Amino acid sequence: IAQFVWADAEWQSSNPSFAFEHWRAGGAFTFFINAANRARIAERWTDAALLARIAVGIAPDAMRAEAHYVLADALAGLSANDSEALRELERAIELTRDPELLSTILSRKGELLAAQGNHPAALELFDQAMQIAPLDARPRTDYARTLLQFQPEARDRAAELLQQSIALAPWYSLAYVTLAET
Repeated sequence: IAQFVWADAEWQSSNPSFAFEHWRAGGAFTFFINAANRARIAERWTDAALLARIAVGIAPDAMRAEAHYVLADALAGLSANDSEALRELERAIELTRDPELLSTILSRKGELLAAQGNHPAALELFDQAMQIAPLDARPRTDYARTLLQFQPEARDRAAELLQQSIALAPWYSLAYVTLAET
């Protein structure tokens, strides 16, 4: 607890490097990454970005990819920070050694590129994510959604991908919604 108090004092005094040292010594990474995820889920993007930035600052090397991913997602939620979000996703891609996390990062990057209208690059990322984590419904669903935006005549292929997503993860509601829209 003393490390947290000391870190907070350093943070309030605009000494982030010392604050990170104390939080790191106090094992605060899990606290900050969980708080950032809760804020992200609640769509409190500013809070999520701040908490994730702190997590990035104190993250042990093995956890740094997750921290960059959460920061990127929070920045994307702020809408005006897509280029910074893409940079954070690139950092996360470079750092991760976990195939499931890599699939998630690639899918999120593809979602941002699709939102920017870069459909071919997005589809390529979704395809990479599907190959890395073949049981993950997210990249299949994202691929189908982007395919429908980019090539509306590819309804059959999109519907096939969505049905695969539902078979893999019956709880993944976005696949049902997209299939119904299709």
